[in-house]
Amino acid sequence: MDSSPALRMLESTAAQDRKIEKGKKLGGFHVSQLPFTDEATKAIKKLKSGQFVELAIVHGTHIHATVTGPVEFKAPAIQEVVHRVEPRFYVINGKKLLFIYSCPDNSSRKDRMLNSTSKPHVLAVLKSLGVKPNVQLEISDVDDITKENILGKSPSAASLEKPKLRRSSSATAAIPTELHGSLSAFMAQSLGKKSGATAKKKIVMAPAGAYG
Repeated sequence: MDSSPALRMLESTAAQDRKIEKGKKLGGFHVSQLPFTDEATKAIKKLKSGQFVELAIVHGTHIHATVTGPVEFKAPAIQEVVHRVEPRFYVINGKKLLFIYSCPDNSSRKDRMLNSTSKPHVLAVLKSLGVKPNVQLEISDVDDITKENILGKSPSAASLEKPKLRRSSSATAAIPTELHGSLSAFMAQSLGKKSGATAKKKIVMAPAGAYG
């Protein structure tokens, strides 16, 4: 059966993208730049708080929004919407703007490779649409989704929020910004001694007649 004109166009575009990207690598892997369908783009743009979008590579030619809907921003609820057999990308708008790349161990090697090399492109498209996740997860099992890592509080989660720099008052006080006087004076001061203080010398007098 002949494919629709729209699908043929997507297949042609995908083939062209693969030719253009041949030779470009990211971390030793080729980068796949499959086109997003209009439905996928619209779903991402309309994503509201308390909702999620599931993105899937369809026919190896394009990226489509296969599932959209409400979801509670809690680990068990998010686990329920994640596909357990095939690789998927998820954008979840809750307490954090969460991006999940799910790649189950039991999925085919071909699917794992195609989705893995498509991840940078998916993130780039999200950014171009104004969607910038501040927490990213890469999982192989739904049990990898925990209360801590969806908030970016686990080493397995890549939190993209800028860390706050804190200055230690004790460390600042221990390092002098400017030295006055000699080094010995500074050392004496650091030991709680006055720089001008000198040690008293004990004079021993020889007994009378000691020299004849």
